[in-house]
Amino acid sequence: MENNIFKSVAFGGFDKQDVIGYIERTAREAAEAQEKLQQENDGLRQETQALGGQVSALQAKLEALEAENTRLQESLARESARQPAGEGLRLRTGSGWGYLTPLARRSALRVIAEGPDLELAAELCDFYAGRAAEVDRSISEHCVQEKDK
Repeated sequence: MENNIFKSVAFGGFDKQDVIGYIERTAREAAEAQEKLQQENDGLRQETQALGGQVSALQAKLEALEAENTRLQESLARESARQPAGEGLRLRTGSGWGYLTPLARRSALRVIAEGPDLELAAELCDFYAGRAAEVDRSISEHCVQEKDK
C-alpha cells in the first residue's frame, strides 16, 4: 500500500489540494482496474459460450458414437452366434484377412489368407503361421515349467 503523507498547514490540518489529488488519483486507479476486470470478464464470458457450443457438439458426437458402438456390438453378437464354436478364427487386417482353423484329424493348424495381391496374401500367411508357432511354443514352455514345479 502506498504511504501518502499530506502536507500539513498551519491552520486546519492537511493541505486541501494534496487530499483532493490523492482522492482523484485513487478513484482513477480504481476505475481503470474495474474497466480491466470488466474486459477480462467479458472475454471469459465469450470463451465460456464458445466452449459451451463445443461441449454440445461433442455430446452429440458421443451419443452418435455410442449408438454406433451398440449397433456394432449387436452385429458382432449376431455374427458370433451364427459361427459354430471351434470352426476357426477369421482376422481382418487392412485390405486382407487371415483364417486360422484347427485340423480335425491331427494336431495342426490351417492358415489361409486373402489379400488384393498374391504377395500380401503370402505375407499374411507367413505372419499368422509365425505368430501361431510362437504362441504354441510359449504355451508348451509354460506347461513344462508348471509340470516341473
